[in-house]
Amino acid sequence: MTQLNLGNVRMRFAGDYSAAASYTPADIIRDPGTGDLYVPIIPTVPAGTALSDVASFGTMMVAPREAVPFHVPGANYGAGQVVRSNSNKALYKCIQAANGRTSDPFIDATYWQPVCALTNGSRLTGNTWVEAVMEKSQYISGATPTLNLSSATVFTTTLFGDVTFSVSNIPSQSWVRTLVIATSAANALTYPANWDWGADGPPDPFGASGGEMEIVFRAEGSGSVRASLAWRKDN
Repeated sequence: MTQLNLGNVRMRFAGDYSAAASYTPADIIRDPGTGDLYVPIIPTVPAGTALSDVASFGTMMVAPREAVPFHVPGANYGAGQVVRSNSNKALYKCIQAANGRTSDPFIDATYWQPVCALTNGSRLTGNTWVEAVMEKSQYISGATPTLNLSSATVFTTTLFGDVTFSVSNIPSQSWVRTLVIATSAANALTYPANWDWGADGPPDPFGASGGEMEIVFRAEGSGSVRASLAWRKDN
């Protein structure tokens, strides 16, 4: 068994956490699900005390995190494994062997315990993994295309004539979206009336085919929208 001597202080690696064991401040305990190391902060931690009990255990080291995989229906999972729910994207930890479980962790509390619940308007709590934000793109077309803000974060279009844009499903809280416009001819563009372009005003229409520009627009709910030209290239 590994033992670490620090002068008059001796600590030993007590192995993976066991609910059947009691621990003292000389023990270093590993969480088998995450690899994190913990040490007792009271003279004796009674058997059955969870590592999450902050009055009994302190975190000694946090193990490196990898991207958390999505739950695979029918897969075999061991206690301590963490997966991401397919329905609400939150993280869940297996609390007992879940061999061949087909139900989503989001609705299967018998086998899964939430690690990090993601809800609108709430703060992240617990062990949190952060992944790169992925934007969803949607192509729109026609003379009067609608930018459905609930279906995409980036809208792309190629102009073949004059176009009037409109917006639907505006979020109730802060939001930001991008509109990418390419053109095959000189066209007139009409934006929603509540778009505020500031001192610069809306971008000039394209004078010929082959141009492209990116417009960023955002708002706090359904009020006035602040719009600006982020990038442009004229052929």
